[in-house]
Amino acid sequence: MTIPTWPLGLPYPLQDGFQRQPKAPFVRTEMDGGMARTRRRFRVFPITVSISFFLNRDEYDVFIGFCRDTIHGYSDWFMVTIDGPGGVGQKRARWLEPPGETKVGEGHWRISGQIETMSNF
Repeated sequence: MTIPTWPLGLPYPLQDGFQRQPKAPFVRTEMDGGMARTRRRFRVFPITVSISFFLNRDEYDVFIGFCRDTIHGYSDWFMVTIDGPGGVGQKRARWLEPPGETKVGEGHWRISGQIETMSNF
């Protein structure tokens, strides 16, 4: 099955306010005496990325159609170009929850939310 790609013509996430938060790939065990032990839990781990972007009315309609129909109500994985280790590139992502939509002026929208990607090392 092919992973859908971010629609052509839609802007990529803004770098302003861009944040990445990796989930800890290890487990920490406190000991009765001495130092705690840590061990790797998994090699590839999820990373939460906060993103936002501005859309005009036509882009907003394409975005809503993509999220509703192509990725089945924000639930499926998709490919999007974002910054990360190794620089800007295509990453597999999915929404953690539907993004917030704020109308900014006449015919413009600010979309902001969190996506989940996987580490690539």
